[in-house]
Amino acid sequence: MTSSNDISKALIQEHELSQHCYSNAVNFILDLFLHLQQQAAMPFEYVTSLLA
Repeated sequence: MTSSNDISKALIQEHELSQHCYSNAVNFILDLFLHLQQQAAMPFEYVTSLLA
């Protein structure tokens, strides 16, 4: 039988993990934007319109 304490610990761990993955994804996308802009000198609006 799992206690509510164990469940809350697991939820907190999962939340921290998802936050970590989310920030990694955001950083990756920002790095990609910068890379694309440097490579092709694309305007930022063009790059964002591709994702929209």
